[in-house]
Amino acid sequence: MKNLKRSSKLVLITFGLLIIIGTSIFLPPYLVSRLKYRIPGVFKTPDEWELVFEDDFLGSTLNYSYWSKNYHEGFPHGGHTHNHRGYMTEDNVNVSNGILYIRALNETHPDAPPSEYTYNQWMEYNFTTGAITSFGKMQFKYGYVEARMKMPKSKGFWPAFWTLPGSGGWPPEIDIHEFLSSHENRFSGAYHWGENSENLHSYGQFFNVDNDLSQEYHRYGLEWSSDHLSWYFDGIQVGRYFFDINAISELGPQYLLINLAVGGWEDDPDSSTIWPAFYETDYICIWQFKPEFALEGQEITFNYL
Repeated sequence: MKNLKRSSKLVLITFGLLIIIGTSIFLPPYLVSRLKYRIPGVFKTPDEWELVFEDDFLGSTLNYSYWSKNYHEGFPHGGHTHNHRGYMTEDNVNVSNGILYIRALNETHPDAPPSEYTYNQWMEYNFTTGAITSFGKMQFKYGYVEARMKMPKSKGFWPAFWTLPGSGGWPPEIDIHEFLSSHENRFSGAYHWGENSENLHSYGQFFNVDNDLSQEYHRYGLEWSSDHLSWYFDGIQVGRYFFDINAISELGPQYLLINLAVGGWEDDPDSSTIWPAFYETDYICIWQFKPEFALEGQEITFNYL
């Protein structure tokens, strides 16, 4: 019996040592990879970063030094349409009380094009909505970008905060956030890259949160470096970070877009949809490393028109 107890104790000690050794070998790298980008670098080492762009949407009009209304003219129908059922109008973009409001209405614009087959579906443009972009006015490469936003309520809306190449064209594209309003506690982030639309690669994640994103403002952020993309919600990393350096290397300077789509990836509006709908933005900021810490190729460019 004594020898049996001694043998059992040796087995337990050996098993415990194996756990300790295994933990020391495998757990720290896992924790490092999981926690490395847990919070944005600008909040971990603030002395190395500087604020290079900020729009608090003060005053009563959009700052046209930074933004233009609608998509730019390279989009279908002169920038009035894209891959959803809304027809973009300048009247649906307004600034008041320190908030950017992009509105969607249940109406057909007299200039809206007829139904057409586009983006692999029949599209009817029988709603109006809006967008802003920094195309031709502000573009950047690398840094941490964050916006404080509130999503629209009820079925039928697909707001997005995203980037496209400052040189024009597509891909690549970074989706800082996309929200499908039928799922009030979820949003997504993604990166799309490749030579063209026929050779497209995508990396994306859905993020489930405890909040109804249409009830309060929340912070949506992206950290973009030469070796990773990482998505943030209220200052905390969500999901996994993307670290395919070859894919990230396809990203040149990007411009920002904020748009409120109707239908498209989201379900179409129905009798339960609440009109008008609003996509609200409190601020947008970009931080980058100070010159002495700057990444090779880091830039931000303004072209005040």
